[in-house]
Amino acid sequence: MIIDDAKNSLASLRTEISEEARVKGKDDLHVGDILSLEMDEKDGLKLRGGYKTRDKFVVVMGINSKGDAIGALLINSEIDYTKDTPELKPFQYPMKQEKYPEILDYDSWLDCTDLFLLKNRKIVAKKAEFKCRVQEDDFPKILELVKDYEGIARHIKVKYGIIPKEKK
Repeated sequence: MIIDDAKNSLASLRTEISEEARVKGKDDLHVGDILSLEMDEKDGLKLRGGYKTRDKFVVVMGINSKGDAIGALLINSEIDYTKDTPELKPFQYPMKQEKYPEILDYDSWLDCTDLFLLKNRKIVAKKAEFKCRVQEDDFPKILELVKDYEGIARHIKVKYGIIPKEKK
C-alpha cells in the first residue's frame, strides 16, 4: 500500500496520469493499442457471477474514418469454457505476463474468434484508457489467427479491414 502525503500529491499524480492515458477522441486511437474500459452485456459480454459490468482489456485491430475501433478483441485471464474446444482453442492467442506487465498479473488469452465494434463516442464516454501496445512480434500472429478463423464471415473481415476487398 502506498501512503500518500498530507497534500495528496500521489493521488493527484495518479489522477493526472490517468487523465493523460484517457482516450479523448479518434486521434488517440491506433491499430494495436490495448485499451482498458468498463464493458457490459450491451457490449456483447457474457457476464457471470452476478456482475453487471467488467473492466476489460481490448486490442484495436482497425479504425474506421469515424474513429471507431473495429475488430476489437478481448483479453481474458482464462480461455472461455465455450471456446476451450479443439476447434476454437488454436484461435486463443497466449498473452504472456512478462511481455505485458503493464496490464497482466499472469499469462492470459486473446480471443481471436470474435470481432466487434467499439464506437468512438462509447470509448470516450466509458473513459477508456490506453494501457500499452501489442508487441510488434505478436501483432502479425494475432492478425493471422483472425484471418484464418473460418467462424468469422469473410464480409465481416473485409468490413473490419482484416482482409482486403477483392478487386473486380
